[in-house]
Amino acid sequence: MKRYIASDSGKFATKVALAAQDLSGYRDFGFRTKTGPGSFDDDAVEVGTYIATIDGITYKIGNGAPKEAELETSKKTETHRNCTMLALALAASEDGKTDFSVAIGMPVGPYRNVDERKAYKEYMLPLGPMEVAYMGQDGKTIKKNFNIANRYVYPESAGALYIDMEANHDTAAVVDMGNLNVGATLYQNCEPDYESSNSSELGGQILISGLAAALSAEYSSRIDNRLVSSILRLPAEQRFLTPVRQGTGIEESSKKFIDNYLLEHVKDVKRMCDSLRWPLDFMKLTFIGGTSDLLRNEIKTVFGESASIPEKPSTVNARGFLRRLVAWEEKKLLPMKEVS
Repeated sequence: MKRYIASDSGKFATKVALAAQDLSGYRDFGFRTKTGPGSFDDDAVEVGTYIATIDGITYKIGNGAPKEAELETSKKTETHRNCTMLALALAASEDGKTDFSVAIGMPVGPYRNVDERKAYKEYMLPLGPMEVAYMGQDGKTIKKNFNIANRYVYPESAGALYIDMEANHDTAAVVDMGNLNVGATLYQNCEPDYESSNSSELGGQILISGLAAALSAEYSSRIDNRLVSSILRLPAEQRFLTPVRQGTGIEESSKKFIDNYLLEHVKDVKRMCDSLRWPLDFMKLTFIGGTSDLLRNEIKTVFGESASIPEKPSTVNARGFLRRLVAWEEKKLLPMKEVS
C-alpha cells in the first residue's frame, strides 16, 4: 500500500499531513517535539505522549517527554529524526505493507548546499524497511513495519507556496515564524532567492522568554514562561496579568505593556525584511508558523492588511509539502480539504 506523507518537525511541535488513499484530501495530526528515555513498563503515559522503540533504543516522545528540541538552526538531530520516525509509524498500516513517499523540510540556508541537503536526507529518511514499536496512553503496544520508498526535502517556508500552487508566484515572500527562528525568504517562481533571504532568532520561544523577563522587571515579580505562554494564547483583549489582589491597576497597565512589547517584536521582524530590501508594497507577503497565529493583530498593524496569514499557519509547511509531493509523483493537485 502506497501512502503519501509530509512531516514538519519544528522546535515546538511535529506537524504531519497524510493524503487520503483516494487522494481526495488530507488529514493532519501532530505532537510535541520532545524526547527522553522511555520504558514500556510506564503505566502512566501522559496525554499526547508515546513510548517508542526506534533503531533499538526506547524513547518517550511527545508532551510528557523531558527534553525540548535542541535550540539550534539545524534539524539534523536525534530529536527531529525520532519524531519523524514516530510520525511514519503512526500513519503506517499494521499489515507491514506500507510504502511511504515522504516529504520533509530543512532551513533555507543549509538547503542551498547540496552536500548538506543530501546528508540531511540520508540521516532523516533512510531508504528501505523500518520497524517501530510504540505505546500510547492506552497502554497497548503496537509494532509497525513500513518501507521508505521515496523521499524529498524542500526548503522550509516553501509550503506556503506549494499549498496554493495555482497562484502566480513570480515574486512572493514568506515569513516563517517558528519557535526559535523567524525565516524571511524571497521566492522567484517558487525558488528561493538566497541573496534576499535571511533568518533571525525572533521566534515564539524567544518572544515568550523576553516578555517574561521584561514583565518580571517591570512589576518586580517572578513571571515565568508558562504564564506568559498562557496569556498569549488568550484573545487579544484578555492579554494582561491578573493578580490575586484586586484593585492594583495591574490589569490595565500590563495589557498596555504586553501590547507594546508584541508590537515592537513584530517591528523587529519588519526591520529584518527591510534589511533585505524587499519591495513590500509591491509583493505578496505570507506569514506562517505557530508564532504568526499569536501575532495576527500586530502583523496586520505593522505590515498592513494585505499581509496574508493562512488558516492553521503552523501546519502550512506540512500540508504544502504534501501537495507538492503528490503533484510530483501523481501529476495531479491534491484537494486541500480535510477528510476523516
